[in-house]
Amino acid sequence: MNCHIKSVHSTALCLLGTLILLVAHSVAFAGPHYVFSYGQFNDTAFPVDLNDRGSIAWAGFGDSYMNGASWANGDFVNGYGDAAGCIVCGVDVTDINNAGDLFGSALKNGVFVPTIWLAGVPYDLTDPANAGLTFHYDPGPKGIGLDPCELDVVGGLPDVITEFCGIRPALTNARGDFVFGFDSGGAESYGVLTVVPEPATLALLGIGLVGLGFARRKR
Repeated sequence: MNCHIKSVHSTALCLLGTLILLVAHSVAFAGPHYVFSYGQFNDTAFPVDLNDRGSIAWAGFGDSYMNGASWANGDFVNGYGDAAGCIVCGVDVTDINNAGDLFGSALKNGVFVPTIWLAGVPYDLTDPANAGLTFHYDPGPKGIGLDPCELDVVGGLPDVITEFCGIRPALTNARGDFVFGFDSGGAESYGVLTVVPEPATLALLGIGLVGLGFARRKR
């Protein structure tokens, strides 16, 4: 873009608009940035699914846990209370969709039955009364191989990960978040890489175009 010198004011606006357009262009074509967080489990829980909203379903041996679900922000998943009166025991979640619904199985009358959880409430899919209930699987990628050290992480990754860079199993979703396991001092931990919301690139472009248009009107 050519900024013809008509006045100091219009030339400055034109140069500012051009600069903003260049910055917006570079932002638009930059790779994604991530924020890293992690938690440590004393139990044998592991992530089994990750939806596009960033909700994670975890499963152990006999119980399951939710993080960021629409109906339970970090809580155990209730079953039917059939395991010695333990309401959260005998639960095995395998999937979570974008609505926050869960699918898996739970112990009922001594037998594991296919179960769907709606708003945190379990429904036995072998019960004729629940014949109309269906779990809707979300499309998109799930399990992949990931080297977290190859990603642009804001603030960097902790040493416990960078000293063991390499491909490892991970879960992902449509927006590009990742969940993966790693060993931290003998305890199983899980890292979560969340995509940083992109800057308002269109707003930057708009400001640049306004500056250029105003400069032209001043000529």
